[in-house]
Amino acid sequence: MEGKASAPAEKIEEQKPTEDLRATVIFRSENDEDYEFSDAVEEAVVVVREGLRASGTLIIDGLIIDCSDFKEAPHAKCAEYPKKGSFSYIVIDDGSKEGVKYKLEAKNNENAKALRNNVLEVFAEHSKKVIMTEEAKEAIENAVHSLETEKNWPQKPVAPLEEKSSENEPAELEDVDAVPEPEEMNDDDTNRSDDQEEESKEEGEKNDEEDKEERELEDQKERSKEIVDETESATPPKRDPEPLVETSSNLWRSPEALDDLDTYLLSARDPQCQFCPLEPKKLTIFDEEKLRAAIESDKLVVVLFWLNVDAVSKHSFMLWATASTQIAELASDVVVGAVACHDYPAVCDNYVDSWPKLIAFKDGKKYQTYKVTRDHKLYTDWVVMLSQPPVFELKVNELKEFKKGKVAKFGNVIRGAATVGYFANKKNEEYKEFAKAAKKLHGRYHIGAIFGEKNLKEKNSFLVTYKPKEMIEKEKSYTEALESDLIVNFIEQSSRPTVIELNGYTMPTLHKRAKPYLVLIADTNCPEELLNSVHRLAIDESYNEKLSFVRITSDRSELTQFVFREYEIKQANLPALALVYHIKSLAYIFRRADEMGEEGLKEWIDSVLTGEIQYPLKLTRKYYALESLQYDHMSLVFGTKSVRPTEADKQASTGEAKGVEPPNAGGGCPYRHSPDSDSGKIREHKEEL
Repeated sequence: MEGKASAPAEKIEEQKPTEDLRATVIFRSENDEDYEFSDAVEEAVVVVREGLRASGTLIIDGLIIDCSDFKEAPHAKCAEYPKKGSFSYIVIDDGSKEGVKYKLEAKNNENAKALRNNVLEVFAEHSKKVIMTEEAKEAIENAVHSLETEKNWPQKPVAPLEEKSSENEPAELEDVDAVPEPEEMNDDDTNRSDDQEEESKEEGEKNDEEDKEERELEDQKERSKEIVDETESATPPKRDPEPLVETSSNLWRSPEALDDLDTYLLSARDPQCQFCPLEPKKLTIFDEEKLRAAIESDKLVVVLFWLNVDAVSKHSFMLWATASTQIAELASDVVVGAVACHDYPAVCDNYVDSWPKLIAFKDGKKYQTYKVTRDHKLYTDWVVMLSQPPVFELKVNELKEFKKGKVAKFGNVIRGAATVGYFANKKNEEYKEFAKAAKKLHGRYHIGAIFGEKNLKEKNSFLVTYKPKEMIEKEKSYTEALESDLIVNFIEQSSRPTVIELNGYTMPTLHKRAKPYLVLIADTNCPEELLNSVHRLAIDESYNEKLSFVRITSDRSELTQFVFREYEIKQANLPALALVYHIKSLAYIFRRADEMGEEGLKEWIDSVLTGEIQYPLKLTRKYYALESLQYDHMSLVFGTKSVRPTEADKQASTGEAKGVEPPNAGGGCPYRHSPDSDSGKIREHKEEL
């Protein structure tokens, strides 16, 4: 199925908008000029995607697939596209067999800004949310500045398309659904002199620019209204009310859920296992009557809506069933169950519009939903946190433990972050705003409050996020206006780990971000001075706005060996640094980083970012080798024969799915399952990043 990327956007087929999108960039380039445009398309998608995600507007995931001839192992998807010539497609996964394709060409996108506008319009076409907000545009611009992608690229003559409008109209893109450049006003009067014609042309261009801005504003307002109207009219009359707690997209991820599974890869599940039996364990299997009775009870009820022919659903069901045994021990008063949408489609239609989806019901209504998938422990943590109050009312002795990351029902496990509000009393208006914010974040963040005048700072309420696992920034305070939206933003931002631990899950997640990242590769003997230097830079706004900071501990795992090969380093070179521009597949390497000192580290980073240091390494496999690591994780969950990677993925496979015993050290696969041995129990990896 293909759309058009020229205005007015022509709908080839009416599409049902989705809340979250998958946008895959597929391109083929025969020369440097075409490759430059393909790179620009890739960057445009990445920065728009990152901007929408950062602003809490929309979550968009997807792959970048290069089908060029020089690729050693082209992606299997390349077989569906021409084997000659250059092209750049954006494919939106809307649930149809092929998705909706948009072809982008340089002739209709004269610069990076025009290209980003086209990409944004494509996403808006398939989103039931209004995404072209000021916050989203600002976040996109921030992503642009971090990449410094503002540029023009060479234009080359393009043969006219067969379907072409009149001479004064711009040529349309081939089978594409994007926004073209507006038509230039050219009301030439044949009786005018050459001077009058030129003057009129300049005046027309000036007025046209002003009219363009007004039209864009009106178009956005009209689009917003249309999207809202479509969403409202699409709501089934029997559907239960929307959740009482509205949670924006950026709140799906807690500090414990940064290393989620890329569910798109679950499409590799073997069709022969589509109807393999799944053990419900402690789950309650609901039909319509049982579900209604449970929701109307006074208990917290958490339900998975799933479909047996959907790979992601089956994966989620298995994890949910495994989690149910732990939930029964830790939160026995919570009812956990599942509704099979293949058996009760009408029931699912009343509650969800996609699957799998976890919904928590409280007081007879929807309370929270959950979208992140990783392992059974992630589900367990969410339900246990929901079973607790949104705000812990702490006493002095409880506060000490809470600040250390020790939270009720989590035993001796140190949690990554906990936020405490200090207030005079519960009647305080600022506390009410705090409680409202905590309700939005319930199930994802540990939040507490302590009361008393003596706890205030200069008689004012304030917040502190404690991060006991951090090396440098162990706490962060907030003393600004205590309004619920600002509080939510502070808790979400301050709870993130400053340096991410690299493993088989976090690698693909990192590559969904627009900005480059700095990797510290070290063994257990890494000098504390270097570790502290990296952590200090990670909390320095002048650096963390430009870079993400990552650490990988050297061990014998396949992941570590892959990184060593890509970065061309050896054990004797440690500790080493790699500054990676992943969307360009480039890496700048500094070996023996223990000899550089903190000032030297800053100078090296600045030199790379400003372009003073040249000749970086070209990484050989752009995305596939990194993302195929997760194929192994899925094989270990479902059994070694249940996942079918593509040929490219097989070449980059870590080998763990073939029965190779992983090392005990960190990195690599977070959990392991083998149906033929006692080692088949899921082992837990590091609790936090």
